[in-house]
Amino acid sequence: MLKALPTTLATEIVHGDLSSLNVMLKGEKVAAVIGFRPPAHRSPMWELGRIVLDPRTVLTAPDWPTGLATAVAAYREANPAMPVKDLLTVPRVAAGYRACSVYPLSEPLDDPPAVTPQLEAYGRARHEALGVLCARLDEAEEVLRDLLR
Repeated sequence: MLKALPTTLATEIVHGDLSSLNVMLKGEKVAAVIGFRPPAHRSPMWELGRIVLDPRTVLTAPDWPTGLATAVAAYREANPAMPVKDLLTVPRVAAGYRACSVYPLSEPLDDPPAVTPQLEAYGRARHEALGVLCARLDEAEEVLRDLLR
């Protein structure tokens, strides 16, 4: 799966923990992005895929490739210099990240009392979402290719 990625991807400073819990709104506009982890030098394709292809979205929204295309289109509009070849990698980078990430499997080792039924369910959802993401990877990339022509 990783062999299909370009040999280089754009990198920039990204939040690294962007989620709805770290976004403060004022009305319908973003007022602030907060977090306690320091930003890191990573590919924005990683953060975009991690946010847009959240396991709950992949498992509950059958049209998630269309939602992915909508998000990538908005990102491209805000970042027109981002190479198309990089934007096409979002679902593949997200799948690779999900396959390699040990969260929340590390929690029982680090803090056994922190394991709740909700955390266990989230871990199972991450695993199931990886299967769905991999099974529909070609479709998601095709939707992006059509969008980015």
